[in-house]
Amino acid sequence: MSELPLLYQSRVVMSTCFALGGDSTPQAIIFGALIREHPFFASFLIYHPSVWNIRTWDKKWTKNGHSPRGTFDTCLKKEDLKEGQLKEEESHWRYSYRCQLENALKAKIGFVIQLVEVDKDHPECHMLGDGQFIELELASKVGIKIFQVFQPVDVDGWDENYSMDDVENLIDAIKEWLSKDCVDKSIARVGHFRDNNIELQSNISRIPAILEKIQS
Repeated sequence: MSELPLLYQSRVVMSTCFALGGDSTPQAIIFGALIREHPFFASFLIYHPSVWNIRTWDKKWTKNGHSPRGTFDTCLKKEDLKEGQLKEEESHWRYSYRCQLENALKAKIGFVIQLVEVDKDHPECHMLGDGQFIELELASKVGIKIFQVFQPVDVDGWDENYSMDDVENLIDAIKEWLSKDCVDKSIARVGHFRDNNIELQSNISRIPAILEKIQS
């Protein structure tokens, strides 16, 4: 078997907060532009799930009414949409996302970058979007490395835009992970986070309970 092109040897799967229509938040757009500008990511294939027309069978696509496994057997789409070349715009969101995670895991270098923004309703907290909780659990099930990058805040607690400094801090964390042969698969946190909320994310086993709370 011939070796994969360099571009496909390094993969990043993004996890960002976005609306039902697939529109990324301003912070996600800013961060996406920043990493595309940085030469470190020039050889990476970067997957942004909100680029596609994200669809699922139920209207509340970010709610976890059933286990978010995203596997071939649990996805209810027709089999021809799950075989051969992945049909992004027609496949179930969770199935498509899990396929991207598995492809990244098989790559020479592969990991998830999950943006954690300041909660607009509770600005004292950092909070994942509803769909991001599901993406976090899917990534955990696949066993891929996750780098969470927290939206910066100033000394007075006001949220700020992501900047190239945040990208550089992320790259430092990635390089440290690479220097240790990518063995550590625990969640790496980049930036300053609000302690009162991050405990919700610190234990993967508690995510189903969080999802149930979101639905109520």
